[in-house]
Formats: sequence, structure tokens, C-alpha cells
Amino acid sequence: MKDCGIPAKERIEGPPPRKCEILLRQTSFKALEESVRFYDDFGTLVPGSHTARFGEVEQRGAALTRKGRALYDKLLAIASTKASKRSAGFEEFDEILRETFEQFPDTWEELRSQGLVFLRYKPTLTGIAQAKITKSMDPEAKSLSKLLDCQQISYEPITYEDFLPVSAAGIFTSNLGVSTNSNIGDTNEDRRGFEQSICVPVADEMDLYEQLQADSLEECSKALSLSAIIP
Repeated sequence: MKDCGIPAKERIEGPPPRKCEILLRQTSFKALEESVRFYDDFGTLVPGSHTARFGEVEQRGAALTRKGRALYDKLLAIASTKASKRSAGFEEFDEILRETFEQFPDTWEELRSQGLVFLRYKPTLTGIAQAKITKSMDPEAKSLSKLLDCQQISYEPITYEDFLPVSAAGIFTSNLGVSTNSNIGDTNEDRRGFEQSICVPVADEMDLYEQLQADSLEECSKALSLSAIIP
């Protein structure tokens, strides 16, 4: 964006670049100053300007489990503390973030086996063919790890569809001319107040992702003629 003369945000919010993308990385171009005329106290139109419209660019990765999110928040807090002590600028903060997140597994198998991401499981052609052969037999329960080893089931990450409070705050403050590095880990959540405003309870994102994963295993179980799949 900067090469095209677009005033981009100073840094990309979210986790550092990875082989296995997680959660959400987002940046934006800053709100452009636009000419507009306002009515003054006497009802006369006077020239002015405002900065209201800005655009976001998002890269979405895998949704993290409660365990995965706890690790993410822990590492983000560590990186933020280090950056604060060093009064780090944007580039130094990104380097601190990258080094800190080396502790977060970065292969899909590690993420799966350690229960850090939500996954959508699918029966493979091999699994379906095997199920047709054994269909006349009594259905049995099989372990997920065994089905994966036998390539009867495959998986893909469930895409994270929410927003990160810290990242969203960074996007908006960048349009106010406020540094997004200071107090990067501080968020003031008011879920109760938000729910009162919209008059409905907010769904727990973790519950939704857990249900999606469980549903995919149930579909695999039916497709492979199994009584159950043991996680």
C-alpha cells in the first residue's frame, strides 16, 4: 500500500508471520482526509474536513482452542512487557513478537496433537472404501489417531471468524494518531454492558468452534460406519 502512495498503518496487528497461520492478522490504510462543509452555529455552510473512511486488509488463520488461546495471550503479554521495558518502536516490537512466538508450535500436526487449534475432520476416499468393505460387520469405535494414521480421515483448520480486541483497538487508534505499542495488552472488556445494549446474550466463540469440530467427527463416524470416534 505504501508503494502505491496509500497511507498505511505502521504495523500489522495480530500474531507474527507463520507457516501455519492462526487467528487474525490485519492492517489498514488510514482514514483519508476529505473535504466537507459543515453548518456553523448561524446555519451557514463553512468548509472543513473529516477523516471517516478507512479500509482494512485481513488474513485469517485457524481458530485456537481454549488451550491455544491461553498460550497466545500469554506470549503476547510477554512480548508486550519486553517491548514496554525497551520502549520499543514498531520494527523492534515486531522482532520481539516473532522471537517470543517461536514457543508456539508451527506445524499442523503439532497444533493438532497438542489441542491448540480447532479442526474440521473429513473422511477420505480410502476411509470410505474401507467402510464399504466392512459395512456388514458390527460398527465399532475407533480412535481418531488410528484413523489419521491409516489415512481414513483428513483434517483442515477451522477458520477464525472473530476479531482480536487488541488488534481492533490498534486499527482504530491508528486513525486517531495514537501509538499502538503502548499498553498493547490492556483491554477493557464490558461484555455485560454490550449485551444490555443489544438485548441478547453474546454466543461463546469457543462453544461454536467446539461444536463445529464435534459435528465434523460425527459426520466422519457416519461416513465410515463407526459407532463412535474416540478423540
